Amino acid sequence: MNKLIKGTTKVHLIVEENDINKLRTLSKNELFVFDDDGESPLHYAATNGNQIICDWLVYKCPELINIRDNEGKTAMDWARKYNDIKF
Repeated sequence: MNKLIKGTTKVHLIVEENDINKLRTLSKNELFVFDDDGESPLHYAATNGNQIICDWLVYKCPELINIRDNEGKTAMDWARKYNDIKF
Protein backbone atom coordinates (compact mmCIF):
# COMPACT_ATOMS: atom_id res chain seq x y z
CA MET A 1 0.00 0.00 0.00
CA ASN A 2 1.19 3.50 -0.73
CA LYS A 3 1.94 5.74 2.20
CA LEU A 4 0.04 8.98 2.56
CA ILE A 5 0.72 11.95 4.85
CA LYS A 6 3.21 11.14 7.65
CA GLY A 7 3.43 7.53 6.56
CA THR A 8 -0.20 6.66 7.16
CA THR A 9 -1.35 4.01 4.70
CA LYS A 10 -4.75 3.45 3.15
CA VAL A 11 -5.17 0.51 5.54
CA HIS A 12 -4.65 2.79 8.54
CA LEU A 13 -7.27 5.17 7.14
CA ILE A 14 -9.73 2.30 6.61
CA VAL A 15 -9.23 1.31 10.26
CA GLU A 16 -9.77 4.91 11.39
CA GLU A 17 -13.01 4.93 9.39
CA ASN A 18 -14.04 1.70 11.20
CA ASP A 19 -14.80 0.08 7.84
CA ILE A 20 -14.62 -3.66 8.55
CA ASN A 21 -16.07 -4.48 5.13
CA LYS A 22 -13.18 -2.81 3.29
CA LEU A 23 -10.69 -4.48 5.63
CA ARG A 24 -12.13 -7.90 4.84
CA THR A 25 -11.22 -7.43 1.16
CA LEU A 26 -7.50 -7.08 1.95
CA SER A 27 -4.91 -9.84 2.07
CA LYS A 28 -2.81 -10.58 5.14
CA ASN A 29 0.21 -8.95 3.47
CA GLU A 30 -1.77 -5.77 2.91
CA LEU A 31 -2.62 -5.65 6.63
CA PHE A 32 1.00 -5.99 7.76
CA VAL A 33 1.89 -2.30 7.26
CA PHE A 34 3.24 0.42 9.52
CA ASP A 35 3.11 4.19 9.63
CA ASP A 36 6.13 6.41 10.32
CA ASP A 37 5.59 5.94 14.07
CA GLY A 38 5.82 2.16 13.66
CA GLU A 39 2.11 1.70 14.36
CA SER A 40 0.20 -1.13 12.73
CA PRO A 41 -3.50 -1.10 11.86
CA LEU A 42 -4.04 -2.93 15.16
CA HIS A 43 -2.48 0.00 17.04
CA TYR A 44 -5.00 2.31 15.34
CA ALA A 45 -7.97 0.04 16.08
CA ALA A 46 -6.93 -0.34 19.74
CA THR A 47 -6.45 3.40 20.19
CA ASN A 48 -9.82 4.08 18.56
CA GLY A 49 -11.57 1.52 20.78
CA ASN A 50 -12.88 -0.62 17.94
CA GLN A 51 -13.22 -4.11 19.44
CA ILE A 52 -14.64 -5.67 16.26
CA ILE A 53 -11.74 -4.52 14.10
CA CYS A 54 -9.21 -5.50 16.79
CA ASP A 55 -10.70 -9.00 16.96
CA TRP A 56 -10.69 -9.36 13.18
CA LEU A 57 -7.10 -8.10 12.78
CA VAL A 58 -5.86 -10.47 15.50
CA TYR A 59 -7.68 -13.36 13.80
CA LYS A 60 -6.37 -12.48 10.34
CA CYS A 61 -2.84 -11.40 11.32
CA PRO A 62 -2.06 -12.61 14.88
CA GLU A 63 1.58 -11.52 14.71
CA LEU A 64 0.40 -7.90 14.95
CA ILE A 65 -0.21 -8.46 18.69
CA ASN A 66 3.52 -8.46 19.43
CA ILE A 67 4.52 -5.56 17.18
CA ARG A 68 5.95 -2.59 19.07
CA ASP A 69 5.76 0.94 17.72
CA ASN A 70 8.62 3.46 17.84
CA GLU A 71 7.79 4.17 21.50
CA GLY A 72 8.11 0.46 22.32
CA LYS A 73 4.37 0.02 22.87
CA THR A 74 2.16 -2.75 21.54
CA ALA A 75 -1.44 -2.23 20.47
CA MET A 76 -2.44 -3.83 23.77
CA ASP A 77 -0.49 -1.14 25.65
CA TRP A 78 -2.45 1.57 23.82
CA ALA A 79 -5.73 -0.28 24.40
CA ARG A 80 -5.07 -0.36 28.14
CA LYS A 81 -4.28 3.35 28.15
CA TYR A 82 -7.23 4.59 26.09
CA ASN A 83 -9.94 1.93 25.98
CA ASP A 84 -11.25 -1.27 27.44
CA ILE A 85 -10.28 -3.46 24.48
CA LYS A 86 -9.53 -7.15 25.06
CA PHE A 87 -7.36 -9.29 22.79
